[in-house]
Amino acid sequence: MALAGLALIPVQWRMRAEGEQALRVGERLAEARRAAAECTRSTAMVQARFESLDGRVDSLQLVVRAFEALDPAGVPAPQYEDYLGAVDRYNDAVAEWENTVDALRASEAICRETIEAHNLLADSVREGLN
Repeated sequence: MALAGLALIPVQWRMRAEGEQALRVGERLAEARRAAAECTRSTAMVQARFESLDGRVDSLQLVVRAFEALDPAGVPAPQYEDYLGAVDRYNDAVAEWENTVDALRASEAICRETIEAHNLLADSVREGLN
């Protein structure tokens, strides 16, 4: 009977090791899922900022064009200072829009990698279960 008990020890160790390994894989999968979700939320925030700036740039462009349409010879002198202010605001908005586009592209690239890593891990777990 004692020998039979000893024979079970390697089996118990293996089962314990497999259980611990499964737990670690589960933790990695949960962390990968959290990272993918956070990345998606972060990208959505940058996307919202981009859309807001896109509307602002369009609006400021219309203001600049309205000044320019006042007279075929150019912006009239009484409105010229206001026109320059509108052009400055437009240029500032375009610069911010360009920075946001760059941030959005970077966020999307990082997010794509994060989601792909999660999907690969989830696929390997599914394959291991089958």
